[in-house]
Amino acid sequence: MEQQKNPQLRGKPVGVIKAEGRTVIIAASVEAKRRGVKTGTLVWQAKLLCPEIILVPADFDSYDKMTRRFARICQRFSDRVELFSLDEVFLDATETGRLFGGSRKLALHLKKVVREKLGEWMKVSIGIAKNRLLAKLASDMEKPDGLVEISDENQDVY
Repeated sequence: MEQQKNPQLRGKPVGVIKAEGRTVIIAASVEAKRRGVKTGTLVWQAKLLCPEIILVPADFDSYDKMTRRFARICQRFSDRVELFSLDEVFLDATETGRLFGGSRKLALHLKKVVREKLGEWMKVSIGIAKNRLLAKLASDMEKPDGLVEISDENQDVY
């Protein structure tokens, strides 16, 4: 989200910290992750792994606003939306998926609307499955911006 807010950070390794002087990375850009920096990495370790990392203090108010905006977008696709965390939402498309031609088409349309309404750098990884656990696992498989469906037909592959 920091790269959406600040175009100067786009394409660069960014680590979010709670406040100046804090010692732990609470979020990392894709570019930082490619260099081994992830959530929970100590700042001194992050600087060793990625000397060019840009540390940015967290802006929880803007994250909360963006999460709520995202949830409102999700509610256009289903009335069964659950905010799970600051950057995770569960959307039950059991009843509404067919209106979009299936869950996969709904997910692709959701990704498009997110980019249009929230910004081109807002990445959404979506997992489609019959329950929350499998959906979460699926969404984690292709980050950032992935779309993975675990169905009865292919669940043995995963």
